[in-house]
Amino acid sequence: MISYGPDGPWQAVSIDIGTPTQPIDLLPGGTWTANILSTSICSNSSGCSSSEAGLFDRHASTSYTQINNTGVIANTTFANRAGALPILSGAAYIGLDTLTISNGTDSNTIENFELLVIENAVQTLSNGTAYASQVGTLALGAPDINQTFSSNLTGQFLSSGLYSQARIPSNSFCLHIGSASMGIPGSLVLGGYDQSRVLTPVTTQKGYNGTFSISLVDISIGTLDGYSPLNFNTTKSGLLFNNATSVASNGLLAVNNTQTSIKIPFFLLSLSLTSPLSKTSDSVSYFPCQPSSLPSGSWALGRAFLQAAFLGTIWTDSSNITSSQGTAFFLAQAPGPGIPDEKLVDIQPESTFLDASTTIWKDTWSSHWTPLTTPLYLFSSSLSSSQSPAPSSSSSSSNTGSPIAKMVGISIGSATAFIFLLAAIFWICRRKANIARANKEKEKEEAISREMEKKGRERQGIDLGWIKLEDDP
Repeated sequence: MISYGPDGPWQAVSIDIGTPTQPIDLLPGGTWTANILSTSICSNSSGCSSSEAGLFDRHASTSYTQINNTGVIANTTFANRAGALPILSGAAYIGLDTLTISNGTDSNTIENFELLVIENAVQTLSNGTAYASQVGTLALGAPDINQTFSSNLTGQFLSSGLYSQARIPSNSFCLHIGSASMGIPGSLVLGGYDQSRVLTPVTTQKGYNGTFSISLVDISIGTLDGYSPLNFNTTKSGLLFNNATSVASNGLLAVNNTQTSIKIPFFLLSLSLTSPLSKTSDSVSYFPCQPSSLPSGSWALGRAFLQAAFLGTIWTDSSNITSSQGTAFFLAQAPGPGIPDEKLVDIQPESTFLDASTTIWKDTWSSHWTPLTTPLYLFSSSLSSSQSPAPSSSSSSSNTGSPIAKMVGISIGSATAFIFLLAAIFWICRRKANIARANKEKEKEEAISREMEKKGRERQGIDLGWIKLEDDP
């Protein structure tokens, strides 16, 4: 299992580019043009982390063709180029070269595969921090079957390039990114799908010009079995802590719309920032939500969401073989670590739905979590030396009298220590909140008293009526 990235890690696919072939690992994702890091990225530095996934030397490939004029990007953002990573800026060239991909037993080639060869680039975060990109991306196709440039050169895309050679039954892709940290292998199938990755519910949505956006109508947080590890009060605090040493990687985040609900265990959203993003030698936990590059300015979970979701599309059907601007795409629940055996199914150009697996999503996670058998408020009370009534379960207490409970989605080895730490954090935060509220009430009382005295001095002889507004109980 190959994984990269200072903000994941994320699983990659291995390909070969050029003649002779140059092996490169890329993150699957994006449309239109693949983003390939050039050897020049590391020309001025030693121990360059960008070289770990492989770099492309266009000068060493006899099959590389440069797209003149329109194919040059100099010292600017790549956002105006279809398929380019919008968060990158620098210099790059659009070119064509031979792509070789293998499924382990057979190799397939696509000549004149369209590339964005990145000569130098930095990725800028929302806080202004900039760092060199570490791995490129493999675009998964486009609404057009190919792309003709002004120099009469025609570039090929991934799925359409194989479809035009009759190597796959349809111009389509299906993807489940999986999770490197949880050992869930990724799945990328061209011309079909792995049915074991498609769990109910399955929904069909409408894309546009190579984008697969879907509005988040609502979210809900819950558990399948047992008590919730999150003790919400009226302010809904408790999910995130400043300078936290642990993350509440438990429970479920359900993403809902009128047609479907995708469940995401919090563990999959507990990712790590490493150098150069963490600015320390230690990894830092973070929540992977960031502003998207769309004009709407919306926020996106991106590939973090696709750890728990299945995505697929048929770019062109038999009635519209050249282009499909309004491509439909499929979205479904993806399994957890307990993935059933692989079952590959062809997708035909006329297909309008996918057959889901009969596997129950809960069963794919059942061996990786244990329900919390003690309510969190009882758990917190035990830390403040008050005796909590134990539920009628043989697993609710230990030989020492302290309640032991394992939370949803955390590793078994560190479960007990983590739970006590998390419970202590909740208790401390609630205690601090109570003290803060008491201090605020005291300050309010003192302010009212001072104001009454001031008004009394200013308007002696005038009877003033005061009404104190109490907080709702």
